[in-house]
Amino acid sequence: MGNNYKKTIILLSVLALGIITISVIFALMGDGDDKPKGGKQNPTASVTPEAEKRGTLMLITGIDLDSSSITAVELESGAEHSYVFTGGSDIRTKSNRVISASLLKKGNIAEIEADEDGKILTLVGSDKVWTYKNIRNIRIIPETGRIETGSDAYRSGNVMKVINDGEFVSSDTLLTDGTDMVDIYGIDNVVYLIKVVSGHGYLTLVNNEEFLGGMIYYGVGKSAPVTEDLRLQLSEGEHEITMENAGCTATATIKISNNEETAFDLEGYGPTPVEYGEVTFKITPEGSLLYIDGVKTKYFEPVSLTLGYHEIEAELGGYTGYKGSISVGTEGLTKTIALSPAPVQVSDDILYDDPGDEDIFEPEEDDDPSSGSVTDNWASGNDYSNVDIPDNTSNSPDDNDIEVVDGDRPSNNSSGNSGNTGSIVVTGDSGDPDEYDHGTYGELTIYCSESTEIYINDAYKGRITNGSLTIAKPIGTIELKLVKEGYVTKKYTLTMDTDEENSIFRFPEMTPEN
Repeated sequence: MGNNYKKTIILLSVLALGIITISVIFALMGDGDDKPKGGKQNPTASVTPEAEKRGTLMLITGIDLDSSSITAVELESGAEHSYVFTGGSDIRTKSNRVISASLLKKGNIAEIEADEDGKILTLVGSDKVWTYKNIRNIRIIPETGRIETGSDAYRSGNVMKVINDGEFVSSDTLLTDGTDMVDIYGIDNVVYLIKVVSGHGYLTLVNNEEFLGGMIYYGVGKSAPVTEDLRLQLSEGEHEITMENAGCTATATIKISNNEETAFDLEGYGPTPVEYGEVTFKITPEGSLLYIDGVKTKYFEPVSLTLGYHEIEAELGGYTGYKGSISVGTEGLTKTIALSPAPVQVSDDILYDDPGDEDIFEPEEDDDPSSGSVTDNWASGNDYSNVDIPDNTSNSPDDNDIEVVDGDRPSNNSSGNSGNTGSIVVTGDSGDPDEYDHGTYGELTIYCSESTEIYINDAYKGRITNGSLTIAKPIGTIELKLVKEGYVTKKYTLTMDTDEENSIFRFPEMTPEN
């Protein structure tokens, strides 16, 4: 029995040793799966799915700066989303430049990442987007989802939008016979956006009784019979129009605008005698173009027009165009038009093609984009963003502390009655400065404490550098705010007209909060 007992003990010992050995081997194999050489933890083991997730590819369908909201649709699923952007939202171009949400456009394609409350964390222009520009020979086949441009063929995406003059339209509105010029945007072999660059409008005729039954000639070798309800589709731009019938001839240069109808008034072109009045046009800047009833007109000398109302339009590159009407009588009249400089245009493709430093800003090395505080490199006078103003506005600043260096100050100045504003009016000959629309005229220079930020109607305009800031001068009544971190925010109401081309204000030094 003693021998049997000893054998049993030995057998159990060997078995136990085998179990321990096997356990150690399996344990070592398990560690080999979880740890790389050197015993360090596998770096992917601590990365959560949320951290690995990139933004979703989306097409922006709407932007509301007043409510700080963006609507977008997923390219793959077509699901629609509504987001809110804040000062902490990191919005960048594909080349990693920080931009303001106000520079985004409908139709932009971006990778968007938001939190569970719908607040945008990151919005980055997709570097996958390609662009094929200035296409006239495009063919869209809805039945097969095929888009052809010459010898190239693409597939229409699950989400495919057409945008014309900033608004989404049906693809049926495109004239694919060469009339419309478009840009297309896509990823890989799929088109997601078609943007009309140069569209089409319509030409109708007014007072065309003398030409009914005749012919109208337009374009290169194109013609059509003149009927009572004639409505021609013409490409955007200028067209030489000639009409003939029974000895009556009318020739004019007609301007066609995108999505608009231009009526060509033929009164005075036929044999019926009509009365005329002379109109003298004084238009600045020199070289501006004038259109009367859609017809390009020379105005260096008084223009003879039929009596009654006429639609007029003046334009010049780099200036905001003018549209209005005049009533011509036998005594004639003088019409004065002053075009204002147009705001700086921002590229529609800013997410993919950076337009230059004048339209965007970059953070300095010590700036944190997520904090919403970015060093100012913005172009003066551009309304890039609506920004929250600190709620520490001063009570009734004294207007007498404001030095009007250049501009007429009326004697009936008074401080504002809202309890937290000061008011100052810069007027000239006009007794009613409110008659002016909000536009720009000349320059507005503001002197104040260094680094003070300037807001007009809550839109950021720039920062005081080297003692002053010069921007485009707004016309009409505006609300101006002076903001500096650690100082009391000051608010003023200013009303300016065009009597003084440039205005200069010197405000008192900012007051510390404590």
